Amino acid sequence: MAIVSSVKQDRIILTENGAVVLSIAESVSGDLIEVLLEGNLRNDTKHFFGDELKSLILLKRDLVIDMKGVTYLSSACSEVLLNIQRTIDETEGGSMFLRNVPDAILKDMKESGLSELIMIENPEE
Repeated sequence: MAIVSSVKQDRIILTENGAVVLSIAESVSGDLIEVLLEGNLRNDTKHFFGDELKSLILLKRDLVIDMKGVTYLSSACSEVLLNIQRTIDETEGGSMFLRNVPDAILKDMKESGLSELIMIENPEE
């Protein structure tokens, strides 16, 4: 089945067969944009997720992605994060880091080397 995108209050909601796959909430405060993710960053959410992050980095502010509610991170969505980081590195203004990355996802990021390329801030580290 296809992923359906909708906006409810301050969130972008991606659903499949009526079930929420991914929720993306954003807040802006000064030079900081915080994105709160909940759900699964699957291959079929890559384009929605990537397009949303691309639109945010155009603002040239600091981007914090809170992954506390993420239960799965596909390699395709890992690639989106890496490409966003590369774009930020190549342009002036702004930065990006991940916050509250769940242990299982953090382990995969360390094994793949992604954690060496993207700043990660976890309170317990």
